[in-house]
Amino acid sequence: MRQPTRMPARQFAGSRTQSLAQVAGTLCTLPAFWQHLGVTCEEEAAEMVRNLCGVKSRSELDTNTAAAQLFHDYVRRPFAKTRES
Repeated sequence: MRQPTRMPARQFAGSRTQSLAQVAGTLCTLPAFWQHLGVTCEEEAAEMVRNLCGVKSRSELDTNTAAAQLFHDYVRRPFAKTRES
């Protein structure tokens, strides 16, 4: 059975390199992110991210290129834009 290919980790704020699953997990702990998604807690944020990206687990963001693209397009970039203003 072929092992899934892990997508390369990305460099985000700070000096730590995080996988997309780690970034998603971190975002889901932020009350500002909850507000952005229109949810009230970390669990709801995680569910929303999974639904938007079409995955059962945020760990799939590291191996599923289509889900990773959805995460960037519909989750990470829109939230980052709200933080710029």
